[in-house]
Amino acid sequence: MKKIKLFVLPLLLLNFFYLSSFGQNDLLINQISGGVVSYITQTNSDTHVFTLFGDGHFSIQNSPTHKFEPNVNGYITETYFVKGYDPVLPPKKTVSTGSIVGGGNFVNPTPVMSEGIDLFTSWATAEGYETYFIIAIKNTSSLTPTNGYIEFSYNPSELNVNFPEIREYNAWLLNRTVIPPTMNNINETIIWDYQNLAYNEIRYVYIPATVVMEVGEKLNLFISNTIFQTSGVHVPNISKMVSFLVRRFPHDPNFKIVNRSCLKKNDGAQRLKYTVGFFNDGNAFANNVYLTDYISPLLDISNTSILDAEYTSTLLINNSSLEIDFIGINLPGTNQIDPNTNTIYSYEDAFTHLTFDVCTDDLLSSGTTIFNVIDIVFDQQPIFTTDPAVISVVPDCSDYELCSGGAGNLITPPVNDGIVVAKNESVFEVSPNPASDKISVYLKLNNDEEKILNISIMNLSGQVVKKSLPNREYIEEFRKDFYINDLENGIYIIVLQTEQNTYAKKILIE
Repeated sequence: MKKIKLFVLPLLLLNFFYLSSFGQNDLLINQISGGVVSYITQTNSDTHVFTLFGDGHFSIQNSPTHKFEPNVNGYITETYFVKGYDPVLPPKKTVSTGSIVGGGNFVNPTPVMSEGIDLFTSWATAEGYETYFIIAIKNTSSLTPTNGYIEFSYNPSELNVNFPEIREYNAWLLNRTVIPPTMNNINETIIWDYQNLAYNEIRYVYIPATVVMEVGEKLNLFISNTIFQTSGVHVPNISKMVSFLVRRFPHDPNFKIVNRSCLKKNDGAQRLKYTVGFFNDGNAFANNVYLTDYISPLLDISNTSILDAEYTSTLLINNSSLEIDFIGINLPGTNQIDPNTNTIYSYEDAFTHLTFDVCTDDLLSSGTTIFNVIDIVFDQQPIFTTDPAVISVVPDCSDYELCSGGAGNLITPPVNDGIVVAKNESVFEVSPNPASDKISVYLKLNNDEEKILNISIMNLSGQVVKKSLPNREYIEEFRKDFYINDLENGIYIIVLQTEQNTYAKKILIE
């Protein structure tokens, strides 16, 4: 992991206010003439800092400098500290700037934005933790101030929004409206209006929400910005889907996780998918990143392949390790400001990941544990070793996948082009079919409640390409969305397992 190099403050400090004891996760504030305030945070080197300045702007630098507009009452700044691999979120620190007067030439750094809307996070999207999702809008097309509205869509079974704590500053966004899920659309949508957005002006809204998905899954969120016509010129709608990898901790900079909870005793070679994530918290680009994965002798790496990566990499398979090199990755740091554009990089800009698969030995004895780690090197920095990824062999494991095809002891019933109905004549539907972007899986039970065990998307070779493990509560009706635009075109089988039945349907992705 890149060592944090704190932002060097200018030597133009005129006044100094000591507002808290100088201890771990504390905050110092320095006020400079012209409304420019510098903050110093004392943290450990692996601590991530997120600051809400109180005027609608934010920073993820460890020691940010910010310019405030004049205000006799000053501003309340809130700073959050999240320590790497630490499940405990320390209390936020709150300080007041005091009265702000005067002007100045300092320009606040803004996020990198090439489009009219984007989505950032305050810290990692971690299972069971609340994160600020930050929607930023920018007028990049109209030289005159414009009006419009934005939309934020999510699945409430994957993201729990804390509506009372949504931060809307300065009347930047108005008339918040919530459209609840329906039978035809399980997503919930929040809509805001905005007025008089000047050319190149950036506005924010902060949405605190808790991720209720499992580690390793992808949270898919939809945002759009519709700009009303100005001066007779049509401005197209800007929309995008943004995906976040669900991690284990709120600040999970470098990690390795495995996609299965257990392995089956003596049941043939079983397929595992490992995901490796790494994060640059320095103040300069990481030009090259080198990964060395020390593979357990119980794994056969001869046919290892990279399944998912955001950057181009090279893979070298040795006898007992994998060498994965990202040459010329130029991964930005969260404490980095481009002096030419005065832009900053978001938490997600500085993070990336890759996923590869590997098969186990054919015969695994009960009680065996596969334990392995990965070394990560940013340029010439010291080696960082991840926490171990651990998986054990148990006699009654059901969450496994055979390398030779098929998924564990999953028994797929005959599949046709219509609805597959189990013995109790419950209704199982997948729509739309054919599909290209996402599908909705729906189950309606006619009789007793059942517990959902898992939902899988399988290709015709029997390989599981997507899987979800719901909350496993007893229910009579169930619905879940899957984004499938990352899958290749072809025929797939959707399989839903309950404690009593297996439901399946064939779909076409095109």
